[in-house]
Amino acid sequence: MANFEHLAILNTGVEAWNEWRKENPETIPDLRESRLRAANLSKADLTGADLTGGDLMRTKLVRAKLRTANLAKAKLKGADLNGADLSGANLTGAKLSGANLTSANLFNANLIGADLSSANLTGAKLHGANLAGTVFGDTFVDLAGLTGVQMFRRPEDGPNPNATTLRD
Repeated sequence: MANFEHLAILNTGVEAWNEWRKENPETIPDLRESRLRAANLSKADLTGADLTGGDLMRTKLVRAKLRTANLAKAKLKGADLNGADLSGANLTGAKLSGANLTSANLFNANLIGADLSSANLTGAKLHGANLAGTVFGDTFVDLAGLTGVQMFRRPEDGPNPNATTLRD
């Protein structure tokens, strides 16, 4: 369950939230299993936040800072993550079907078992991302954004010697 104090601050608005983050840089926001469906969190600083299992369906996260955030098993169906920074984020098992990830930074993100069906990844940066078991059905992928990506069989098995690594 989420920390109710953290959730209350976020519910006051992005400006108040970002100010609180500046004043409390060492605090790891605990927003686990929060229902933030269809909220406007554009430009919110959610760096390092724990959003495990959160309901963020149709949430606006345009240019949000989600670096190293934990979004494992989060519901992000139809979310707008245009230009969001998800570098190093954990998106294991996240539901991102129909999400807009245009120009999103997914550098070194963990997308093991994520559902990206019908998502828009135009211009997304996926360098170093782990895409093992990721579902891409009907996903629009700009191949230039896949340079340096490696796909693994399972994390515990290590690199697949037969996998293709896309390079510049």
